[in-house]
Amino acid sequence: MGYKKVVFWDFDETLTYREWKWSGTLAQVARDADPPIDLAIVDIRPHLQAGYLWHTPEVAHTELATADQWWEHMEGILARAFVAAGVKEETARALSKKVRGEYLDMRYWHVYDDVAPALEALAAGGWRHCVVSNHVPELDDIVEGVGLSGYFDAVISSANVGYEKPHPAIYAMAKAKFPEAEEMWMVGDSYEADYVGAERAGMKAILVRKEHAGAERYCEGLGCVVETILGRRE
Repeated sequence: MGYKKVVFWDFDETLTYREWKWSGTLAQVARDADPPIDLAIVDIRPHLQAGYLWHTPEVAHTELATADQWWEHMEGILARAFVAAGVKEETARALSKKVRGEYLDMRYWHVYDDVAPALEALAAGGWRHCVVSNHVPELDDIVEGVGLSGYFDAVISSANVGYEKPHPAIYAMAKAKFPEAEEMWMVGDSYEADYVGAERAGMKAILVRKEHAGAERYCEGLGCVVETILGRRE
């Protein structure tokens, strides 16, 4: 059966949030070292503002074909951030290898309260759901770990396909999952990656949780998203 109506969802800061994000993850890894390293979030955050694959979305990374290759690439970036924050190079390399496990610790992942009601309301209206996110290779596992896997027909992570939003290729892949879809929406918190990228790909888009002057459609929460997609909002 072909799905006629599909909503594509960003993940982080749209459906879920991770405590302390990447900078907090690195700080926690440092504190758990033996001996512990006193590294605060404010010490590491300035050194994580560039270098991630999603910071250069115009560049494909299809050569990182496996999860291990993706994380090995990331470990180099994370080790440089540790060094820039004052950690010795050898220690920084060792700490970077521990970030993967720490980041995937499900104790730190949380779902926003408005997510399940919104997904259920839209599903009742005939809409199917798909995650499209700039994320780690294990995004499927995280979606399952937070209890959301039952809502989604597909999960697309940039780490696994080699393209970061707003690159048109990742949107083309998302659309190809639902070839019979006649209506498509993208919902996310990034103006460039989610809103602009989706509109360029021929979808309607809704910016959520982080307002931007350029977004014609903005919703503070997902209840508003439901009303907009179902045509109940003026």
